[in-house]
Amino acid sequence: NISSDTRIIGNCYENKQAIADRNLSLAHRLSGFELDIKPLNERFMDVSDIIDYYYRNSAQIFGISSPAKLSESAMEFLTSYEWSGNIVQLKDTLEILFTTVHERDIDISDLPMVDKCNDDATKFQHYMNLPIKEARDLFDKDYIMFQLNKFDYNISQIARNIDMDRSAFYKKLKS
Repeated sequence: NISSDTRIIGNCYENKQAIADRNLSLAHRLSGFELDIKPLNERFMDVSDIIDYYYRNSAQIFGISSPAKLSESAMEFLTSYEWSGNIVQLKDTLEILFTTVHERDIDISDLPMVDKCNDDATKFQHYMNLPIKEARDLFDKDYIMFQLNKFDYNISQIARNIDMDRSAFYKKLKS
């Protein structure tokens, strides 16, 4: 019997009971001290601090001495994004951004997940993290563009469809 002072630090996405159901001995050995860390999508407030950490330490972590800064809209999007891949996904995203964008701020259009996830849920999530006036303005813009494309820029038809006076719609369109 060999005696050793070994410590194993592990990471598991499964719950403890699922591991115990498959291998009780392993679950018992690994359960000496547990630290339950919530996934990143449940800790939106931490995202900006994590981004700041990777930005400040980008030379050691990514080999990039002076990465581009994130614009306010890009930072808002990243802090409100559903990080299903947790910190690993966030780190990989930042590495892509820091290595590909140079000599200007990183904007929301630079984010790799914007094209892939440009669906209603992503827009909703983005709107929810903005001040109400900005969210309302963005929604109005998207809504108007959708209606213009749907009815081939026929203002009378759009106004009828959305139950709005034509002159009121023109005012909204101007704003």
